[in-house]
Amino acid sequence: MKNVLQIRAVYADHVNLQAWIPDSLEAINIKITIEIGIRGEVGTNNFYFTLTTPESLRSRADEKYFILENRTIVVGYFDFKSLIKGLNSIVESCQSSSFEESCILLTRYFHWEYEDYH
Repeated sequence: MKNVLQIRAVYADHVNLQAWIPDSLEAINIKITIEIGIRGEVGTNNFYFTLTTPESLRSRADEKYFILENRTIVVGYFDFKSLIKGLNSIVESCQSSSFEESCILLTRYFHWEYEDYH
């Protein structure tokens, strides 16, 4: 039986994502935190990723030859509802028989707060 994962919160430290209207496509390069738990249970784990656009990556190309960013999601524009819909789809696809297995699957897309934790 699979655990039913649930996103409890999605936020960024410096902007209110629900109200955010970026100045330009180049401005969309933001670190986002997702709190995920099991439906009906107390507690969450934090996962992190960078949301960016091709324009933002291109504007930073002069800084470096390689832009290597693990756990980066590239979008054509910013829309909070579309972001939540996409994140829910990812989380749903990573549900497994245990929470730990689900978290490992989620690391394909996000950095897990307990990743490499020994």
